[in-house]
Amino acid sequence: MMINSLEIYVSTGAVKSCQGEGVLCASAIGSCVVVCAYDSDSVAGGMAHVMLPGRSTRGDSENRTIYAEEALEELFLEMAGLGAETANLVICLVGGSDMIGDGDEGPGLTVIESVTGILARNKIKPVATELGGAERRSCDLDVTHGKILITVGDSEQRVLWAAGGDS
Repeated sequence: MMINSLEIYVSTGAVKSCQGEGVLCASAIGSCVVVCAYDSDSVAGGMAHVMLPGRSTRGDSENRTIYAEEALEELFLEMAGLGAETANLVICLVGGSDMIGDGDEGPGLTVIESVTGILARNKIKPVATELGGAERRSCDLDVTHGKILITVGDSEQRVLWAAGGDS
């Protein structure tokens, strides 16, 4: 869903994008992985809040973007619709926490593996990540200023990535 507004909340399973001005926001990120995409040439940003690994096997069109494959497909389509070139995309990943204490077998790890596998198949390497651990996160993609800001647990917000390396 392409939107042009100042602050846009990206709920679990949603994919949203904007161009020029706007901040895409995701909070209460636990085992989900939020994929942020930014293109400085088109000043466009997009965010996918991925809940589950792989692709839907049921053909559920209403909730299809809760799955990694469909969410990333939609994210790249929306970014292209805003004039972004895949080769210019900066990708950052946030989330994948072990919120239920399963250790290496928790759902966060499977979502991380699914998302990073899809990106690798498309020859896309994330420029910054904040993955794993056992704490919730929040993430803001400030499209206007080309910055990705995060919190981990109750920490102060900090810059994960900024265009031109600015913080």
